[in-house]
Amino acid sequence: MQRREEEARHRMLIDELEKAAGIKFTDKFKKRYLAGADELTLVRSGLDDTMRGAYAQMREKWHEKRGQHDEFDLRTAAYVLAIDRVAGSYAALGL
Repeated sequence: MQRREEEARHRMLIDELEKAAGIKFTDKFKKRYLAGADELTLVRSGLDDTMRGAYAQMREKWHEKRGQHDEFDLRTAAYVLAIDRVAGSYAALGL
């Protein structure tokens, strides 16, 4: 439902731009613009957000610990974060 409303707004925008500028967009452009994001694009976008967030957390942990330990790298930071999350889950469960 939301997608149809968004598509209608985009169609209205294209129509008004064509009238105001006195130009005609190609059918190929209109089709691609009005189609919006498909499911695969949305999934990839969500994955990209997740990966960026995870990297930011790893990098923060790496910068926090690297002065204390010479062998501390991004992989180790990822392990530390994972173990912290598991420990947090266990603590939340009272284990």
